[in-house]
Amino acid sequence: MPDAIKALVLPFLFLLIGILASTQASNIPTVWLQTFPVVVAAVFIVLLGLSWRFNKGRLILVVFALSYPALMLEVFPNLEASSFVTVALLVLFITSLVKEKGFANRFSFNRLLFIGMLVLWNVAEVKGWISFEKLDQFVLPMLDKTLKSTVLVVIEVAAIGVILIRALSFNDRFLASVLASSVALVVMHYLPLTMNQMLLILVTQGGLWAWFLLSESHRMAYRDELTGLASRRALNEDFMALPKHYAIAMVDVDHFKKFNDTYGHDMGDEVLRRVAKILAEGCYYGSVYRYGGEEFSILYRGKKVAEAQDELESIRSWIEEEKIEVIHRDSKKYVSVTASFGLAVGSDQNEGFETLKKADESLYQAKRKGRNRLIIHGVRGKSATK
Repeated sequence: MPDAIKALVLPFLFLLIGILASTQASNIPTVWLQTFPVVVAAVFIVLLGLSWRFNKGRLILVVFALSYPALMLEVFPNLEASSFVTVALLVLFITSLVKEKGFANRFSFNRLLFIGMLVLWNVAEVKGWISFEKLDQFVLPMLDKTLKSTVLVVIEVAAIGVILIRALSFNDRFLASVLASSVALVVMHYLPLTMNQMLLILVTQGGLWAWFLLSESHRMAYRDELTGLASRRALNEDFMALPKHYAIAMVDVDHFKKFNDTYGHDMGDEVLRRVAKILAEGCYYGSVYRYGGEEFSILYRGKKVAEAQDELESIRSWIEEEKIEVIHRDSKKYVSVTASFGLAVGSDQNEGFETLKKADESLYQAKRKGRNRLIIHGVRGKSATK
């Protein structure tokens, strides 16, 4: 299953739970039902607070979009909600297109200003300050709908379509969650639901975005931003539950400082991303971590030395053969890099950090012997070298 499809599973599971829960609204005691508006408000207020705390400006827009139709119906209870839903979907559409820029800055101000203009237009339209009388009077015979309502539906379909395309194009939990929230708005508007049923769906949407924030905080703590690999903190935690037999490899990109000085830090970052991708795809038996700088770690749980050695040799050759396009003095060319490897075997009598230190010693031995080779701690002869 493609990663983009996997990213959609949990957000739409939240949506499905909300829809199924809404079908049981009539079986919920009246006392509980009376608390639903307060619960929804509390959930969204908590989300706003967490958005501010984690500096997630886009999530504030999502909370606004989910709340907007219900808030407008409270202010204008006798009006049809189509334009409210359209504005909410446009906000989600805009949110899906922009990058995260944080909370208190000019980017957020510009976005809020534009969304404020949408809201003012919507209020002016429902209050009759601006009129679309001709659009309201013109009926499309085939659809038996006014031109105005048809235009609103087309805008909604187009917005959801673009969000869907972006969600399928990128393995991004945020876009997947925005898509689920967009569908939730459509479900609440076009299905004959009571207010309590809609509130149940909104509560589960609040749960979805709370999950998103938790997963984002975990990612920031345990994932390396540049390479997407697990971070050194994740390795340290994995050291607390090592199996009886394990091995640790240390990997270092050869002459990386010289490469950075020659081609620039942006090209250096590209090398690290490329090496990280090779390590992640080439490690079938081990777990890969970004240790720091140009160094990576690989943890082999319960594997034989021969298995780790064969895999590391394969990865070493792959890195050596990989061609990387760089820009140097306004011209493009292809270069390759190499990496040195140190491997150490551990047991339940060794702590992970002790084994890591041995792997690091083997790594520097590999560098002293000419780089682009694997050295296994305590092994001499042909099996210890390239």
